[in-house]
Amino acid sequence: MEPGLRDLISLAGKRALITSAAGGIGLATARRFGEAGARLVLVDRDAERLERARVELDAEVGVRALDLADSKEIEQLWRDLAEDPPEILVNNAGVYAFRSLLEVDEAFYRRQVAVNLDAAF
Repeated sequence: MEPGLRDLISLAGKRALITSAAGGIGLATARRFGEAGARLVLVDRDAERLERARVELDAEVGVRALDLADSKEIEQLWRDLAEDPPEILVNNAGVYAFRSLLEVDEAFYRRQVAVNLDAAF
């Protein structure tokens, strides 16, 4: 019999924050981290999908719906986590909306940079 992930890698006692965790790569990462015993904090803009992810995962899971383009929301998240901060951070969020260069305005550009660069920083 093949060993389970918990037998190979233990994240027991570790807290992991995963961005863009309501689906795709983020949710898959959350599944694996949960299997390895991590306590999870899942962040995404989509509150309904986050709640479905929380219910699906068999681990200790906290969820937080927020917009990673909004630095004030990010700052509040870190204040809220100050007493029990994550030891692991998975900056999985990223956006790219396909547009012709001639259609890119400043608001579009700022949003892309805010999520893809500023939020990770």
